[in-house]
Order: sequence, then C-alpha cells, then structure tokens
Amino acid sequence: MIAAGSFLLFFAIILTISPAVKYHSWQVELRWTHWIGLGLITGGFFFLQHTLDRIGKNCDPTILPIIYLLSGWGMLTISRLNTYFGLRQALWILASLLLTYFLFVRKKSIVPGVQKYSLIGLIASLVLQIATIFWGNYPGGSGPTLWLNILGINIQPSEFLKVFFIIFLSAFFAKKEEHPRKFKTLFPTLLLFAIISGVLIFQDDFGTTIIFLVIYASFLLFFTGRKRAFGFTVLAFLLLGVVGYYYFDIFTARISSWLLPWDDPSGGSYQVIQSILSIAAGGVIGTGPGLGYPNVVPLAHSDFIFSAIAEETGFLGTSCFILLYAILLTRGFKLARERKDPFQSYLAAGVTTYLVAQAILIIGGNIRLLPITGVTLPFVSYGGSSYVSAFFAISLLFCMEPSTSTTVVSEKHTYSIKKALSVIGSLFMIALLLIEFVLFWWGFVRADDLQSRSDNPRLIFADQYVSRGTIYDRDDSPLAITQGTTGTLYRFYPYPLLSNTIGFSHSRYGRSGIEESLNEYLRGYQGYPKSYVWFNHLIYDQPPTGIDVQLTLDLDIQQELDSLFGDLYGSAIVVDGSNGEILAIASHPGFNANELDENWENWNQDEDALFLNRVMQGSYPAGSILIPFLLDEETWQDFSPAPESQSSIGPNNCSSSLFFPNDVIDKSMAQHGCPYALYKLLEDIPSQSIKDHLTAFGFFSHPSVALPLSETYLVENLSNPISYGLGQQQIRFSPLLVAQAVLRLNYQENTPELHLVMDEAVVSESTFQTQTNLENSQLTRNQANFLLSEFFLQEKGCWTFQGTALDENGTYQWIMQSTSADSDSKRTIVVIVLENADEEQARSISDAIYRFSQTNQD
Repeated sequence: MIAAGSFLLFFAIILTISPAVKYHSWQVELRWTHWIGLGLITGGFFFLQHTLDRIGKNCDPTILPIIYLLSGWGMLTISRLNTYFGLRQALWILASLLLTYFLFVRKKSIVPGVQKYSLIGLIASLVLQIATIFWGNYPGGSGPTLWLNILGINIQPSEFLKVFFIIFLSAFFAKKEEHPRKFKTLFPTLLLFAIISGVLIFQDDFGTTIIFLVIYASFLLFFTGRKRAFGFTVLAFLLLGVVGYYYFDIFTARISSWLLPWDDPSGGSYQVIQSILSIAAGGVIGTGPGLGYPNVVPLAHSDFIFSAIAEETGFLGTSCFILLYAILLTRGFKLARERKDPFQSYLAAGVTTYLVAQAILIIGGNIRLLPITGVTLPFVSYGGSSYVSAFFAISLLFCMEPSTSTTVVSEKHTYSIKKALSVIGSLFMIALLLIEFVLFWWGFVRADDLQSRSDNPRLIFADQYVSRGTIYDRDDSPLAITQGTTGTLYRFYPYPLLSNTIGFSHSRYGRSGIEESLNEYLRGYQGYPKSYVWFNHLIYDQPPTGIDVQLTLDLDIQQELDSLFGDLYGSAIVVDGSNGEILAIASHPGFNANELDENWENWNQDEDALFLNRVMQGSYPAGSILIPFLLDEETWQDFSPAPESQSSIGPNNCSSSLFFPNDVIDKSMAQHGCPYALYKLLEDIPSQSIKDHLTAFGFFSHPSVALPLSETYLVENLSNPISYGLGQQQIRFSPLLVAQAVLRLNYQENTPELHLVMDEAVVSESTFQTQTNLENSQLTRNQANFLLSEFFLQEKGCWTFQGTALDENGTYQWIMQSTSADSDSKRTIVVIVLENADEEQARSISDAIYRFSQTNQD
C-alpha cells in the first residue's frame, strides 16, 4: 500500500507542475484540483486497509493495494483530462470504499446472504435493465439509452447485472455440485443467459454481451471441467459476430474499423487510429503526466483511457499497468483454488474472470488487437456504475470467511475448478502477453512512421506551444510567421496569394506546401544537434524552436505577377536563368491560408481546385508548346520555307486554328506554334522518339523544389500519333517542367538546378533529388543549338514561343520567354499557361513580368 501511495504521490506532483513544463514558465496556473481527489481516496483506502488488517486475517494482502493503484492512476488520469470528471470519480471511489467497509464489518452474513438471495438480485437487476428500453437515457446527451436516472443519479443497470449474474451462477452451480454435468442441469442457466443476451443485443450493447458470454462460458468450464465449454464460447462468439456484422450497423462499423482502420482514418476509424497514435506518441517512456495530448482521442476518460495512460507513461508504464491485472488474475484464482466452500470458490473465480476479461477486451480494443467493445476498464475508466459494481464484486472476496460447514468438497469439484482455472488463467496470460507485444509494436517498432502521419494532430498541437520557424523571401520579407502567446500560437501569412506555395500549418487541417515539406526544419526536428532535440522531448515532450527558412522567391516580382493575372485562371513561374532560382510562382485561383476556418468546406468542394498548386501539380495538355521539344534540325528541313510576306501568320490567326486551311506547313507556322504544324511533326516521329526527346529535356525528372510535383503524362505506342497533341490521351505536364526544360535548353550540359529554397542542405534532407543533367546527349546538344540559333524568334534580347492546347475543359494558352543566349541582359525565364484566355493576354502578361523581372533582380 505504501508503494502504491508513493507512486501516486510522484505522479500527482508531476501532474501539478506539468503546465510550467509545457509553457516553459512558472508564470502559469498549476494543477491542484486532483490533490483533493487523491487525498480523499488515499485516506479511504488506507482506512479500509487498516480495517482489513485488523479484522480480516484471511484477506489477500495484495488485492486492495492493486485496486488502490489502479483507482488512483485512473482518477489522476481522468482529472488530467477533465477536472470535473476527476472529482466525480473520486467521490464514486469514496462511496465504493464506504460500501465495502459497510459490507466487510458484516462479512459473516454478507456472503451467505448474497448466496441465498442471488436469484432475487439477478431478477431485480434484469428488470432494471429491461426498464432502460422504455425509460433509459444517455448522460452525454445523444447516444445509447442504457442508463436510468434514479433520484438524480444516472445508473447503468448492466454493470450490476454482471455481478449478480456471477453471484447467481456461483450459487446455482454450488447447489448442483452433486448433480450430473448434463444439459438438463445446465438448462436454467442457459435460459437466463439467453434472456439477458437478447435484451442486451436488442439495445445494441454488444460489448456487454461479450462479457456475459465470457462469464457464462467460464462457469461452464468451472462446473464441468470440460474444455469443449470453450468450444461453445468460440462458436457463440463467431455466431454473434456474423449476425451482428450483417444485421446491426454499429457492429458492422466496429468490425470494419478494426479490420480496415487505415481506409477511413478521419471517419469511422478515427478513434482507433488516434488511439494507436497516442501509443506511438508515448513511445518507451511516455510524454510525462500532463504533457501529452490524449484528449485528441474521443472518450479518452472512459472507453479509451488506456490510450491516455499509454501516451503519457509509455511502454514502461503500460507494462507495469498490465502487470497489475496479471497479479490480480493470479491472486484471484489462487483464492478460488484455496476456498473449500464451492460457492466461494466459484465466486472468486467468476469475479476475477469478469474483471480481467473486461480489462483485456477494452485494452485490446484500444490497441486494435480486438474490435472496440465500448466497455469500461475496471477501476480505471470514468463511470460511477462501472466502478461501484466492480468494487462491490471485489468486496465480496474480502468478505469471504473460512467455511464452517462439515460438508466435504467433492473431488470432482476440486478437479474441475483447478483444471478450469489453469486453462482460463493460461489463456488470459497469453492475451496479456499479446497486448504487451502489440504495445511494443505500436510504441517502438512503428512509432516513428505513425507519428509522422499527416492525420496526427499532435504534430500540429506542438506548434501551439513552441514557435515554428519563419519563412522568408530572398530579401527577408516574411511569408509565414508565428503569432499569439504560448499555448495559443498560430500561423499567419502576410502575403496570402502565395498560399498555394507556402501552404498552411493548422491545428485542425494539418499542413500543406512548404509548411509540410520543410516541416522538419520549421518545427525544429532538424537543424539542431540530435541530443538537443532529444533533451527537449525528454523534458517537455516538445520540439525546440523552429529553424527559419529562406526561399528564393522575390516578393516584389511575385506581387507584380499576381497583379498582372487579376481574375484570370492559370499559372506562371519566373526563374533566374543564371542559377535556377525560382523568383515567382502564380497559381490562380487560389485560397487564403488565413481563412481556412471560415471557408474550408466550401473550398474543398469548389470545382476550381483552389488548393492545387497549378505550377507544380497542374497537368496541362501540352498542345503545340511541344513543337520545340520534338523538333530537330533534320525535321526542320521538311517544313516549307516561310513566305516572304508573313502578314497572315501571327498569334491571332495561327495558334488558335486547329486545322490550317491548306496542306502547306511552312517554318513560320511552326515558329508561331500553329497546332497543325505539331500534327505534321507528330506524324513523322516514332512514339519512342517522342519519349526520348522529352526525357532529354527533363520532362520525366523532378527538380528539388521541396514541393509535391505532378508527373508527365505520356501514353506510349498510340496507334494515332495525332493523339499525342489532341484528345484525352495527349501529352500533359506542368509549367514547372517546362521551365526546367527551358533552363536546360539555355545551358545544355551545364544546367543549374531549379530550386526554391536558398539553403541546399535543407532541401537535400527534406525532399528527393531526382535532377539529371543533359550529360553528353548529342541529340539534345545539337537540338538546343539549333533551336536557340535558328528556330526561336528573337526580339530585344529575348526569345518567345507560344502554343495552344485544347481538351474537354477548354483551351490553354502557353508561352515561354527567355533571355537570349548571346544577350548581356540578366537571365530570366518566364513560363505561363492561361486557361480559357486568348493569346494576347498571355503575351501581355509574359512581356510585362519579363521586363519587370529584368529591372528588379539584384
């Protein structure tokens, strides 16, 4: 008892100072209210222990300390989750202690009395259970109506029904000791079990039904000593599962969330997934009392209190916790073996089976070893009825007196009860060991993978207490900052038009964009010595202050580009051609990361895909923008020379025409991106050659830009080559890959890497680098020289190429613009694609942003 009290004292002290640890300051309100509850129950347990020591010489000395430790641990955890519930739980514990004291001082008459009136007690509790069908309520508001409100107190009759069912079976089988172990003898108990199960199934209370099934099957084994009694249990359990799965929605949902939880992590499987994530967050030593986020799991104070304990005490804590039930199992069964009175023997075995089996079922549901049952964890979960009934059951063991009867216990009873206890005890121990293995699996083997899941809200909650790193542009203008006070920190985005690139970090909606891809640095997991990160987690269960990140973006160019777009749909990217730095990224329409709470549902349902970064993830039909990437000098000679007068060829009357009015395809048409020039080109190029050309320009490799990217879409070996440029199977890629192709085109084998983050070390540890160089591809080098010197139309130190694409959603205007290779001007690359706009708009935006970038770059 002293050891249990010492542990609870230490636990309560840590719980008191946990706010100071969490906020890194003593200028916070500490937790004190749990001391009231701890003081009340500690006084009650020590008084009861003193009474047992004084007048209960035959009581097991370990059972009450175990119940004290479980009760105190549970009460402190409940107080940590909800102060009000914690105080109520302490009062229920105190009431149970008083009830036990009242029973114990009258112990000589209690056990004979409950044996004599066992049937009356069973019928009374069954009547109350049936009453819940008509007058039941749910204390939480909306839910299963399994409670009765009596004198202002909500009572769950099924909890007491379990205890009186055990008492009745103990009395019945003790009376039938000398009777043959046949069906006729067992029939009355089977009938009562069927009635009780029918009532519970009618109320969709399958968890309690399973407990009754385990209790009844165990008593059959106690009485008959035949292992096939458990065969009955298995068959009945399977039958219940099949019937429940096909005819009861709640059972179907629980089985589905057990077997396939990862398919619906935010819906029906949310509780299970978050419970597993709690265990993973606890790891080996736990986050520490009061330092985790167990409230993320719904009903953490009742059905999922074990996951709360696992998160804050870790594998070591839960191992000790499981050990308490293992000790309770061995001591309870020892008591059952030693009792000479059959009723007392059955009663001790039944009560122990009930408590341990229920613990295994609820813990197994918390860790996904078993489906969720909805029962409470004995002596730990919040609940007055469940706690009082469990304590009433254990108090009957305290009240047992050595039998004064001269009746000799039959050898048949001794043999059957010992055999049954050995079988059930072994099965329960195996189950507890399996629980330990699964806890080790989730809390150690899979911990890192689970904690990094995007649906783990604990990663976001850390941001409310520790500032994330700031995201800056190239000139130190903030693009993402942390505001608020410790405990209520939040992310603010000064330039929301960049939300599709910067992304968001939100306590409810998770992360996206740069906030997600560079989270390891922004959150402080990288950038510090590992020992420093480990120390912060050990002491605070929090990461260090985040590391600042600087992007290559130029906010001035970005603002100009966004203003040029106005209300147009499409995307654009501006790149410093000398070093591959991305200066601006426009994706329109977009969203405002500062307004997620107000607009999340509407934005997610918007057909315009507001969360899509069109530059990085857009998969646009290529159309005639493909021409320079497929054209080589040899094929160029197959086009007719351009006419002396080119007045009929231009942006307004060429690219917009899908089919040119005559069969003469001249070079000027190809230079102006006429679609018909593309179709002629596609007819003469084999499918594999198309892929080789695109591969040489990097359309199948991804630059390390720290953002998710779309893949180039290419269906190989199409029967109609025109389909590569028209229709549903045409080639598609993103503006980013076009910008990368232009960069390679200008620099050939010395291509600088396209990048968005200034510090290369940050990118190398946060993203995959799949950039490949032109190497020594003769085809690409020759093609690049030909395009730059002969094909592209040069004007004022830059070249421009426009193309048109068409699909079922409309038309797309592409434009590429780049500083000429022989120009002394600053190297600038612009790639734009407009959706359902005209060529003049695309050219106007491109020219304007190109000129602005030329004058604005340092």
